[in-house]
Amino acid sequence: MEKKKGFSVLKFVIILLCIISVAATLTVNIAFAGGKTPKLMGKYVVKETDNMGDNLTVGAALLAPDAANVTLNKGDIVLCYPADAPTELHVLSIFDIITAEDGTSRYITSDASNIGSTDSIPKSSIAAICTGHTQSRELGAFITFALSVKGILSLLVLPCVILLIFLIVRIASSRSTDEEED
Repeated sequence: MEKKKGFSVLKFVIILLCIISVAATLTVNIAFAGGKTPKLMGKYVVKETDNMGDNLTVGAALLAPDAANVTLNKGDIVLCYPADAPTELHVLSIFDIITAEDGTSRYITSDASNIGSTDSIPKSSIAAICTGHTQSRELGAFITFALSVKGILSLLVLPCVILLIFLIVRIASSRSTDEEED
C-alpha cells in the first residue's frame, strides 16, 4: 500500500517566514554596511537620528525624499554632506542661509546644539530633506536589531538552520521511501 504525502501548510508557512527573514536581514546588512545611508525606492533610509535632539525621534528610521527640487528654509532638517565631513552623510539642521558672492544660496548647518558650522555648503551637498517626512520607530528598531549580533543570529542564522533541518529531513524521508520500494 502506497503512502500519500500530504501538503503541510504549517511547514510551508515556516519555510516562507524563514526565507523572508533571511532576505530582509541580508538586505538590511548589505544596504547599511559600513555606515552607508541607502537610497531605496527613491527615498533615503536614515537609521540613526540621535544627533538632532528633540527635532527628530531618537532611534526612528527616516524615509527622506531627494532635496534637488525642494526649497529649503532655515530650521529644516536635512541629510547632507557637511563641510567638515564632505564624504559622509549626516542628519543636520539648516542653521542659516547665506548668499554667496556668485549669487547662489549656501547653507550653514548645525546639530542639536544649534551652533552653526563655520563653513557653508552648496545645495548640491544636500541629499534629502527630512523635515515633515515619514519617521518610523518600528523600522528603526528592526534595522538596529538586524544589524546587531543577536539580530543576525536570530534573523539570519536560525532560519538557515531551520531550512537546513527541513532539507535533511526531506532527503532522509525520500531515501527511506526509496529503500522501501526496493
